[in-house]
Formats: sequence, structure tokens, C-alpha cells
Amino acid sequence: MKKIVLFMVVIFFLGNILVWPGHGRTAEYDQGKNLYDDKCQICHGADAKGNGPAASSFNPRPANLTDPKFWQEKDIDKTITNTIEHGHGMMPPMGLSPDQIKAVIGYMSRAFKSSP
Repeated sequence: MKKIVLFMVVIFFLGNILVWPGHGRTAEYDQGKNLYDDKCQICHGADAKGNGPAASSFNPRPANLTDPKFWQEKDIDKTITNTIEHGHGMMPPMGLSPDQIKAVIGYMSRAFKSSP
């Protein structure tokens, strides 16, 4: 009987880890998602393909953050940080703190970077 109860507890625990909707989410992830939604989504889009509501007014268009080539760039975290801090083309500086930049990069890499 003890083995059955232990088995059920283990299955329940593993099921919650593997299926629970917020699995692996942290406060930093949630902060990054909120920052992306607030500051980036208008241009990069909810799906991060560079097709947000304001994207059509940009030339060149905002980066497609789901493109594997985007993530293959050497020192991509440094490039993203520099872009957020100083702007790029028509994108203005975002005025985020280093911790906020780290959070949004963490969110973007987890949400939009494809696994090789």
C-alpha cells in the first residue's frame, strides 16, 4: 500500500512539474514578459516576428526575434543590450535598467529562440 501511495505522489509531482502552466517561470521571466508586452510588442509583435501594429511605419522593419539567424549573431545579448540602451535606426532607447534589460533578454530567449 505504501508503494502505491508513494508511486501516486511521485506521478502527481512529476505531472505538475511537466504540465503545470507556469512551469519554470520565475519573477524575472514574468518581469521580462511584462516589459516585452509593454515596450517591445508594439513594434516586434506579440509573436515577435517584427509585425506589430507600429511595424509598418519602420524602414527597415523591426527584427524578427523568432528567426534563428537573429539568435546566431555573435554576442547577441550584448547587441540586444546596446539596442535597448541606445536605440537602433528608428527604434528609440527604451530607458530600461540593467536588471530590466536582463529580464527582457531572458524572456525573449526563452519565448522566441528556437532550439537547434
